[in-house]
Amino acid sequence: MRQSKCSGGSDVNQHSGPSKPSTPSVTPSTTTAATTEDERNNNNKRHRSNASSDSAVNSSRIMAHELRKLVDTANAPIFGIDINGNVNEWNFKTAEITGYSREEAFHKPLVSTFISPKLQQSVQEVLDMALKGLETSNYELEFETKAVCKSKNEIF
Repeated sequence: MRQSKCSGGSDVNQHSGPSKPSTPSVTPSTTTAATTEDERNNNNKRHRSNASSDSAVNSSRIMAHELRKLVDTANAPIFGIDINGNVNEWNFKTAEITGYSREEAFHKPLVSTFISPKLQQSVQEVLDMALKGLETSNYELEFETKAVCKSKNEIF
């Protein structure tokens, strides 16, 4: 048996006998190995990218949970409104001060429902300015509250 190189650079084994045809056996090409290696690398990159993305999503969820806890348990009333002036944030301290639960306050107009009538116009002006991106610092307001008779749990 004699060994020679074929044009692709692969080893070819041939029999040198007169009656037997030559039977080439080609070793695997380096291109196939490189492609397989590239595919593995790409899969690894996608896996790392997905893991990184999942990690970022988890970090965002954890941060949102922590911020939610901070707002809810703050020792100051924190409330928010949407662009229509309806309540979309109402922490525990605001609920404690006003007597209105978060569920009772949500989606109700803040000014006309929860602000003292004598301050409604000025509060509305401050909120309108805030919705335009203009700040007012140290603005004090009065909430209308629910009076609860503690002995009978009645609202009056």
